[in-house]
Amino acid sequence: MIKKIAILILVSIFIVGCTSNRKKTVNYKLSKYPKTEFIAEAGTDFSETKAMEKAIFKIMDKFPTLQGSAYPDIEKKIVDSIRIDETWENKDTGETNSIAIMQRDPIKNALKQDIDGLMLSLAGYEDRINKAKDKFEKVKYAMSISKYSKKASFINEQIRVIDYENNGYREKEIKDINKLVSKTLAELKVVVVFSTEENEIIKTSIVKALNELGLQADISLENPDIEIEASIETVSFDSQTMQGLYWAESVTTVSLKDMETQGIFARFTHKSKDGSFREERAVTKSFINTGEEIADKIYSSLYLYINDR
Repeated sequence: MIKKIAILILVSIFIVGCTSNRKKTVNYKLSKYPKTEFIAEAGTDFSETKAMEKAIFKIMDKFPTLQGSAYPDIEKKIVDSIRIDETWENKDTGETNSIAIMQRDPIKNALKQDIDGLMLSLAGYEDRINKAKDKFEKVKYAMSISKYSKKASFINEQIRVIDYENNGYREKEIKDINKLVSKTLAELKVVVVFSTEENEIIKTSIVKALNELGLQADISLENPDIEIEASIETVSFDSQTMQGLYWAESVTTVSLKDMETQGIFARFTHKSKDGSFREERAVTKSFINTGEEIADKIYSSLYLYINDR
């Protein structure tokens, strides 16, 4: 996204130019953009480029869930909708002022079309879930539509930011689908056990991450559907290049078992390495990151297995 904004600024420098009219104060300029139609922000700096950056990032800061999201296509679409509308110099201070704007309706309508497309992909899945022959088939359909319903929810968060009255789009439909997905995924019981000495940090991290993905996971469950068995080895060592820095490297071996068939359907090994100036902190960071990353791999392995089951 930073690269995209840098390109936007370079283009804007050529297009906009500067004026030196002292009467064109920041507030006066901003008042030209009706709030019902535009999101407009100003940036001020002695550098023209930095003034533009500040204006753009003030708009981007209104989208707290956008940056670093799992949906770069949506991020790009929103960044592309921002433009530098005017830049001028304050001759009294030598500073440059810049106005960045986003016109609400065009980007909002584009995002609504994205949701419409996702909802088409979701059509008929509720009926499939309700008519599924068993729990695993239900979960298969729920996992299949989860990626679409999550993206629709994410886009709706951005639409609410853009909309002057903070309204979303097709919210009830999306909410109902997400409820169905959550309810269905929670029917699958997943127990996490360790074949080596148990580590509470990583165990808790895996269980928490799996629950956040929608599965019913715990360290102790009656009649589980899936058993996750893990073993972990961790070593910590001094950095060879920076005095006082400690590294912790964890190697975790994971297997997934279908408790109905008693068959192991997936195995994988995961490595994680983290550093800190406190040895125990390096180990803790390694465990936490390992748990979250392993949960994602477990979910992916489970999805592939259930689809072929």
